[in-house]
Amino acid sequence: MKDSKVVFFEISIAKNNAPRGTVSYKRITLAERLDIFRLLHIERLKPSQIAKLLNRKPSTITREITKGMDNKVYNPLVAEMRRLEVRKKQRPNLKMTKEAWKLVKAKLELGWPPEQIAKWLRLECPEHSMSAKTIYNYISFHMKGELKMSTLMDLLQRGTIQQQEEETDKKEGDKPA
Repeated sequence: MKDSKVVFFEISIAKNNAPRGTVSYKRITLAERLDIFRLLHIERLKPSQIAKLLNRKPSTITREITKGMDNKVYNPLVAEMRRLEVRKKQRPNLKMTKEAWKLVKAKLELGWPPEQIAKWLRLECPEHSMSAKTIYNYISFHMKGELKMSTLMDLLQRGTIQQQEEETDKKEGDKPA
């Protein structure tokens, strides 16, 4: 019977044996971080050898080891926690607070277009100031139910969404279709 370390090692290598050129970029997983720890500290392999076994570039492994250093020892859990912290910071802050949404929703129900609401917020409630694009995004991605449908239908009928998309295309340098 094989030693459990050897079996884990073989399974780990088997799942990462795709040819080098065909693998697209993907982030290092927690399982790979645990493999790096085991290969680095138990098997005593060099980063370049670990890279070959995990089908990664040596620079990726070296960078990962540097990120996960804790008291001069690679710690996969520290590396994972740092990755999660970076992910949390990457999320955009939602400008639409509950208070701002109450103001925007009231104006939408009155039939105001997002551009008019954004201008009104800038003048009357600067602490809740936001762009018309933010309001459009909120309507498209966060609103639910009847209000979303009625708001989108109303905006479509008035051509506001189409006009806003054309303005965005012009700003980005694209030619309108």
